[in-house]
Amino acid sequence: MSIPRYRLRPERAPHQNPGEELETELHYDFSARYDFSPRVQGLLELNGEGIVALSPGIRVAPFARHPLFVGLGGSFPLGEEELNARLKLAFFYPF
Repeated sequence: MSIPRYRLRPERAPHQNPGEELETELHYDFSARYDFSPRVQGLLELNGEGIVALSPGIRVAPFARHPLFVGLGGSFPLGEEELNARLKLAFFYPF
C-alpha cells in the first residue's frame, strides 16, 4: 500500500482583476493507491472545490515487461449537486 497524499491550496479566481478584493476558494485533493499485485493497483481520490467528488479507479499494466499502465476510473459528485458522473481513461508511462 502506498502512503496517501493530500494537498490543500487556496486558489485565486481566474476572472478577478488586479486590484479587486481577493476572493479565494479552498481546493483539496486526497489520493491513495493500493498495490493488489505488481501489475494491478487500486486508486481512490477525494477532491473538491465547492463540489466534492469521489473517484475510485484501477490501474493495470497490460504487458509484463513493459512499464505502460492503463487506468480506468469514475468520478462521482457527493451531495445534492446536479452533476453527472464522469468516466476517466488514462495512460501512464514513466520517462
